[in-house]
Amino acid sequence: MEYWQSILERANATAAVWLQYFSTLKLGAVGLTQFNGFKDALPGLAQVRDNNVQSVDNARQAKEFSWLELRLISLKVPKIIEGVIDPGSGLLDDLDKVYGVTPWSPDKTTKRCGLLGPVWEAADAFQIAQSPARPVIVRKGVNHDAFMSKIAAYFPLANSVGTAEFHLEEARHALRTAARNVEVLCIRFLRAALGLSDPGSAEEQALQSIPTTTTSDLPETLGIKFFTQGGTNGLQLLIQYEPYQLEAGETATLEWMVVDTDVSFSHSMAYDASGNAIGPFTVGQTIRVRTSVTNTHGTRTGGVRQLTLITPPE
Repeated sequence: MEYWQSILERANATAAVWLQYFSTLKLGAVGLTQFNGFKDALPGLAQVRDNNVQSVDNARQAKEFSWLELRLISLKVPKIIEGVIDPGSGLLDDLDKVYGVTPWSPDKTTKRCGLLGPVWEAADAFQIAQSPARPVIVRKGVNHDAFMSKIAAYFPLANSVGTAEFHLEEARHALRTAARNVEVLCIRFLRAALGLSDPGSAEEQALQSIPTTTTSDLPETLGIKFFTQGGTNGLQLLIQYEPYQLEAGETATLEWMVVDTDVSFSHSMAYDASGNAIGPFTVGQTIRVRTSVTNTHGTRTGGVRQLTLITPPE
């Protein structure tokens, strides 16, 4: 149960007593109708947040694979050029600048690609100018024009991650703010209603049935920070967690299921604070994951994340 669900549980109990015994009571300008509207909006706000989480995961997956494809091309094509272009062409000296940039990060990769582009173009021109004309440089169906298009496509994908993360933070803030507002109204109602109730009355007894805290003896939720595709042959799913310190007596697992194959979260592995990898799976499969933490009082599961595997770059 998430924090907002605990607040909603308290709010539902509050609304029932409010309706039965204090239907005309107002907390400032807020009456029962407005209160119900506030509390009933929480699931929708949580769904908006979850939708934005999915948008972030999808954007990261697309950006990551675009980068990895560019990185692979920038590593392989210079070797092709070096092998097929005649040493006396004068073009091979230009490869030194390309080789001088190691594509270990997205920024370094795009820099190397920027240097490779004109060298590749010049190599194609050299090949075409020979008699008879020789084939232009192509790797795995990617020619120079396609390469330049892939570079151009990468930057919007990278920007989309930042945009998705911004909207996710907005959605999280909206949910937190709305939930806190409902919680404060629950506290205000209880105070006002207790003041209006006589000792030993039915009203006072009803008020005692309302949860007075949104805390729980259940463990905290183990959050997933990053959920991406990669690993072995690019067909695993990689999970990085928010910082979490297991308390004494707690155990935590990562659970997953294959959509349209499994009917429930029937697979699991022990939580590793450094991250977990599951799979490999096959392209087109959709995998759902969630965390689960158990203590002596019960189990709390995290929100569901899912990704559909796409073809890794080769």
